[in-house]
Amino acid sequence: MTAAYVLSFPHLSPDEYSRFRTRIDAASPTDVRAIRYERYQLSKTSGGHSAESYDDRLPQMQRDHAKQLRGLAEENAAIDDAGMENNDDATDRAGNSRTPVVYTATMDGQSVTVRPDAVYDTVWADINCFSGEADVQHRTRQLKVEFKGALLDGKTLLVVLSSASPDVRPSKSFAADELTAENVVVLRRHPESGDWFAFGSREVQPHLLGREGA
Repeated sequence: MTAAYVLSFPHLSPDEYSRFRTRIDAASPTDVRAIRYERYQLSKTSGGHSAESYDDRLPQMQRDHAKQLRGLAEENAAIDDAGMENNDDATDRAGNSRTPVVYTATMDGQSVTVRPDAVYDTVWADINCFSGEADVQHRTRQLKVEFKGALLDGKTLLVVLSSASPDVRPSKSFAADELTAENVVVLRRHPESGDWFAFGSREVQPHLLGREGA
């Protein structure tokens, strides 16, 4: 879910998005919506588009926020279940200070900065949450950059599709280009049962993360 601004706020620079993220994280519950609207408004006007009024935009902001909270809960559950380090945290599971992993590369002519959702001894992990029956994980610019960064770091890119549906899948281009690579693993995690599945399998895989009971 990191670097989601590329899709949701395409006309904000990484620095602009980061400043808004800092303000939102530090804001009181009564101020959050106004800051979110300001972010939306700036992205729209920076792209030469008109922005909806606050009142017209409010229902969508409420839906987006509810979706974000559900996604964050699923992401954190997957990270904890796999025993990975949450890359948003400044301390590791043992309480030691850590520096979040951040990587910047040029992709499709644009500078893209990514921060994997989680890291482990051998992986960078990107976790995406889906609610549809047959949603598709596309080979996004973010995933391309994370793949490149993981390679340079000597790690595997782990892509987790959090979904109750066994029909959620990577796109054809994703599967053809990267799914068969030794350093890319795509797994699905059922957000309610906590079961893990190999891509394309409806059977629980107990050793996918290199430990018992995964």
